[in-house]
Amino acid sequence: KKSKIKIFSDEYDLLVKKLNKESKELKEIAKFNSDLKNAIININSSSALFQELALIIPKDVQLLEFISRGNSLKLKAKLSNDDYLEILNSFLISLDKSELIKFNDIDLVAIKSIKSKNNSKDKNYFVEINTKLSSKYSDINQKYLIKLGSYGLFNRLNILKNLAK
Repeated sequence: KKSKIKIFSDEYDLLVKKLNKESKELKEIAKFNSDLKNAIININSSSALFQELALIIPKDVQLLEFISRGNSLKLKAKLSNDDYLEILNSFLISLDKSELIKFNDIDLVAIKSIKSKNNSKDKNYFVEINTKLSSKYSDINQKYLIKLGSYGLFNRLNILKNLAK
């Protein structure tokens, strides 16, 4: 009787080993898919960043340079108004309130005054800001992509979230 049952026992043990191996492989694939989904969900939207800056930059500020690399953001701007400090302060407060930007007071690198070539009484003020971008993209994407006009990324992220359910 033992020899008759041993065949089934060996077959069962082989199936259990195969099932454990396949289960482990499936868990690895599921983890990879989950990590990939989270990486895609945490992608930042350059169009959302542009729109955010367009919404918060005062009309008297002329943006001369915009460089975004990784989590760093470098801005150079020109102000021609005599009330440049009020305008600049308003802009800095708006940057500080933005959830896309992690602004710090020391991020204002320089303010330079240069006399206008056309009129010796007029001055232009050049401002340099080096700041950081927020890395909480999944929260920001959920809240702001539609508001900021990044419809394509919003739709792709929603499709991805629905596939994961």
